[in-house]
Amino acid sequence: MLKKRNPHAIKRRQQAWIERHRQTAVVPDDSLPHDLYAIADAAAVSRFIAQYPFLRTLLNEIPAHIRAYFPNEPLELSLYIDPDHIEKYLLVSIMTELTVEEAWAQFEPFRQTWWLDNIQRGDFKLHIDLGYL
Repeated sequence: MLKKRNPHAIKRRQQAWIERHRQTAVVPDDSLPHDLYAIADAAAVSRFIAQYPFLRTLLNEIPAHIRAYFPNEPLELSLYIDPDHIEKYLLVSIMTELTVEEAWAQFEPFRQTWWLDNIQRGDFKLHIDLGYL
């Protein structure tokens, strides 16, 4: 049985999360839509985008497509370093308070209808996943 959520409490927690992350989300790159993402380690993200400038277009497009499935969840942009494969890539996290099952039920249609068709545009330097508040 799914737990009933208080939408006002969820909105307050989401806003608090956004405010905490915006304090460090100063992005020197003006072409990045920093108003659409909370950015963890903005300097590292900016350097990575400077290395792979083709990611800018995709980063500008992604939020609109996510909003069709997650209309209110904040988005976090961070640089992820995979220690096993020594790979780096940008990670867009859809930060949600939904249960894993509920979030996946919304994420999977987004993945199937848009992301899988566009993932190669990011040359596998950009991933989108769920994050939990």
